[in-house]
Amino acid sequence: MRGCGALAFAVWSYVIAHQKPVGKEREKFEVEVNAEIVGFLLGESAEDVGKTIEGFCEPDPHSRSEEKEGRKLIKTGQYSYEVVNGAKYDRMRRECDRREATRLRVSRWRKKKGKPLPGELTYGKAVKNGASQEELDRISDNSLRERSEV
Repeated sequence: MRGCGALAFAVWSYVIAHQKPVGKEREKFEVEVNAEIVGFLLGESAEDVGKTIEGFCEPDPHSRSEEKEGRKLIKTGQYSYEVVNGAKYDRMRRECDRREATRLRVSRWRKKKGKPLPGELTYGKAVKNGASQEELDRISDNSLRERSEV
């Protein structure tokens, strides 16, 4: 998608966010994309969005995925499309969701436990006071050293 422009990235983000699995295996994904609706949502003309969608349906010789000749979408109905690498994008999204859920679970556990890890209070105060990234990195490094010495 390199060099396709901002509209291509916006439409592709819409596709990934709205894709739905077909069947329980989560190996095939479909999306319903109406150029007029997506154009309205993005503040672009339906014609431009339609051309972008058509471009996703054409072979892409520069694609890193050789599946379906590099196509991103395959038209299956008037507004329905198969997302060629939908399972890959779904796995990435679920991995991000899993990491966020783990982060929240650990945060709740630490609050319940009542005792912050070494350096957490210092780091939190530095963030609130608008510390630079260099200062935050230094604080993190110091807290890691403290943990390893304990």
